[in-house]
Amino acid sequence: MLTLRSVGWAGALTLAACDANAFDARARHAAAEARADSAATAAIPPGLVDVLTLDMYLRDDYLRTTEGASCVVQSAPGAPEERRRVRAPLPDSALVIVYVRSATDTAPRRVEVLRRAGSGEQIGVAWTADENDVAVVRWPNGLDRPPEQGVYPRGGPLPRVLRALGRRARALSCGRDDATAGGH
Repeated sequence: MLTLRSVGWAGALTLAACDANAFDARARHAAAEARADSAATAAIPPGLVDVLTLDMYLRDDYLRTTEGASCVVQSAPGAPEERRRVRAPLPDSALVIVYVRSATDTAPRRVEVLRRAGSGEQIGVAWTADENDVAVVRWPNGLDRPPEQGVYPRGGPLPRVLRALGRRARALSCGRDDATAGGH
């Protein structure tokens, strides 16, 4: 049997102080994460800057107002894992597609970014939490040239950049309202 009792003003103030301390700790952690994400973004290797500098495009207002943009939750409702696909045409005529896979209540477990330039060249960048390294594949324009592949090892800025992009994609309304459900 559960017994409820009054905690009084002193108890209520203690609970409020604990909640405020927890909020302050979360705010400090979020600020530190934002600074680290910003530093990692500033350290993106030159050949991947155009592929991974996407903050201005992974926003509900951009997706809502851009022809051909969309954000779709691809997993079934109630599934233990969420899969999202964000499609964002860019002003330079390139197209970026971001795929994110995560447990519904945790950080991203896999993030993939594919940028298709107007010239036909494509660059794909993928990060998986289990390996924590980043694979990069470049498909040159034309079928007569084989793709180029490389792996960026753990410890560099790219895993953090991709996790940040995954978090940003997960924060989109992505069909929860009609703003980004199907694009235009």
